[in-house]
Amino acid sequence: MPQDPRRIVLYSHDTMGLGHTRRNLLIARALSEGRTPPAILMIFGASEARSWDLPPGTEGLTLPSVHKGASGHYASRRMAVPFESVIGIRKRAIEAAIDVFDPDLMIVDKVPGGLAGELLPALRLLRRRGRARIVLGLRDVLDDAATVRSEWTREGNYRIVEECYDAVWVYGDPAIVDPVEEYGLGDSIARKLHFTGYPDPRLRLSGPAVAGGTEVTGPISVCLVGGGQDGAPLARAFAGARYPAGNTGVLVTGPQMPDAAHDDLVARFGGRDDLRIVRFDPDADRLISRADHVIAMGGYNTVVEILAHERRALIVPRVVPRTEQLIRAERLAGLGLVDLLSPDLATSDALSDWLLAGTTPRARAHHTLDFGGLARINLLARALLVTPKRRRVRTDAGLRSLGAVG
Repeated sequence: MPQDPRRIVLYSHDTMGLGHTRRNLLIARALSEGRTPPAILMIFGASEARSWDLPPGTEGLTLPSVHKGASGHYASRRMAVPFESVIGIRKRAIEAAIDVFDPDLMIVDKVPGGLAGELLPALRLLRRRGRARIVLGLRDVLDDAATVRSEWTREGNYRIVEECYDAVWVYGDPAIVDPVEEYGLGDSIARKLHFTGYPDPRLRLSGPAVAGGTEVTGPISVCLVGGGQDGAPLARAFAGARYPAGNTGVLVTGPQMPDAAHDDLVARFGGRDDLRIVRFDPDADRLISRADHVIAMGGYNTVVEILAHERRALIVPRVVPRTEQLIRAERLAGLGLVDLLSPDLATSDALSDWLLAGTTPRARAHHTLDFGGLARINLLARALLVTPKRRRVRTDAGLRSLGAVG
């Protein structure tokens, strides 16, 4: 009788943009490869997750979505109910799914306790059972050091990681950030930490570049504004810019851009014969792979795709409510891998100047940074799944001290 496959959960809270979802999808695809693929349950907080094909053996649970405003405060994205009600629904759905699925391995993206602590009851359940391995996955840059230390102290994250997590994986290269030093993770967490390197998105690509359902031919200059929630200013600047001779501008506005802002872009610039405006492209990295120039905000996934394809890129980072994108862009620019422009200087004329300046070669990202993330994540996951646990089971009371409720 064949042995049941290992069971893996990947959780992402998904409140602004689609980076957490896309990163977990890439990781799930890597984990699903091999002779005995696991059963994978992906828990999403973004309804757009349905736009991507799930890897073999994978199912998705989509939670009610939450919106993060410019002030950093959260609210229900669609339902006219209090934020606390949405979190209550999400919390119970997560705990019920974990209870029934009973994973061997759980990989949590970025937020140790989940959004507003929604993951803590599930963590308590898994620690009571004492079998599942639990991993925290972190992108390269979280935010400026002072903000991260303040948030992690306020939310009890240091203790949650110490008490509940078996490992911490950093999806990046220490040449960009050392989280132990910058974020004060401490010796007990540092001993659990592994740099995986960047996950190379080129491994999932095949077929032509497509935008808005139509194959893209000829030279292109691409503009990406993440989910689009706060991307309208950069999108307008790009739509009004001048492109190199023979280039078509491709602007992906993002599914979270307000309808009024998207419609305004179409009304003002839709008549240009050298510009294509696309609402959402789940395979935007194919466009990056074909582009002569890329202008983009500085989200993790977009930047990793730019670096992996070694495109000439201008990063116009988000600076509120977090400075994560600015910090990443500054450090990459310091290594000669991208160009950087402050968002308050990102006019159509400034973008035109950059686009028309030629294609001066940049430093080779694959010679500078580690892109072995997917293979290393697979090895780390396998090691956790075959290594016997050597930790005492924590009690409910112990985990309630971390702020678990419900």
